Amino acid sequence: MNKMKKIALIGVVCLASISGGVLIFAKGESPWVTPQRKISSEEFQQLKLSTELIINEFGEFKRTLNAPEVQPSEVAHDEKAINQHTKLLVTDYGVFVKQE
Repeated sequence: MNKMKKIALIGVVCLASISGGVLIFAKGESPWVTPQRKISSEEFQQLKLSTELIINEFGEFKRTLNAPEVQPSEVAHDEKAINQHTKLLVTDYGVFVKQE
């Protein structure tokens, strides 16, 4: 095959690939992403119960069965109450200790 035919073939393949990708995303379909759906309150509760690690701007809090003794000022009872002094997070779905 001569050089011009190879270049033309590569161009056609590239153009077909790009067009196919644009067509997939223009239709809003993707083989890698599933459509969103609203989960039930039971499913949400199950997700919370299976959470092993909570990461936020103040650090990583890992689920534990043996909570260390800490000062009351170092305990948060809600994710929104976590601050730079929090060492222990106690929720209705588990106890999490800050990883040092």
